Amino acid sequence: MKRKLALIIGVAALSAAAYFSSPLWADPGATGGAAPAPVKTRICLINVSQVIKTYKKWDAYQQEAKVQVQHYEEQMKGKTSLLEVKKKEYADAKDLATKDQIEKDSKRIQRDLQDAAEQFKLDFGKKEVDQLTIIFKEIEEAARVYARARDIDLVLHYSDPFAPAQDPYNPNNLNRKLTSGALIPIYAADGMDISTVVTQMLNDRYMKQVGTAAPATAPRGN
Repeated sequence: MKRKLALIIGVAALSAAAYFSSPLWADPGATGGAAPAPVKTRICLINVSQVIKTYKKWDAYQQEAKVQVQHYEEQMKGKTSLLEVKKKEYADAKDLATKDQIEKDSKRIQRDLQDAAEQFKLDFGKKEVDQLTIIFKEIEEAARVYARARDIDLVLHYSDPFAPAQDPYNPNNLNRKLTSGALIPIYAADGMDISTVVTQMLNDRYMKQVGTAAPATAPRGN
């Protein structure tokens, strides 16, 4: 009886060993053939804040925006001066009818100032958003062209003063890093960040559009 039980256990052990060593459970990389090549994914980074700040098209828009603000301030200054004149006229007026008319004129000017301020804020804000949308789409396009030309699989963007010359442990920088939900690189090997070369691509195209040549710089991301 004991010999029969031992024989059954031995057969079961051999069967289990044969089952678990069968091709069904074999390591795909150890089947006797050549091991498959490891999958390699090429990834690059773009610092969107850096690209926008160094993009000449954005700089041109900023200069244009300054002119618009100055023009608006001059218009407001003229209406404010007119309001000051009305206040003086009101103080100098002798009869009630004149004072009433000056008061109505002053209220109208104040409404004009308020309406103009609100309209300028809406128009200026919309134009800035529209311009940022255009520039971000151009950044996406440049990144796509760069990535496809160099067989890059993934391009990630972030916004951070990620530069050795700056203080990465400044309290404001740390607070932004800890509260931001975006990709913030702690380390990036040389050539991973293609912000500079993407900016150069954008500037080259923009300067051709405006009819001047952009100065050549050596991109890092090749």
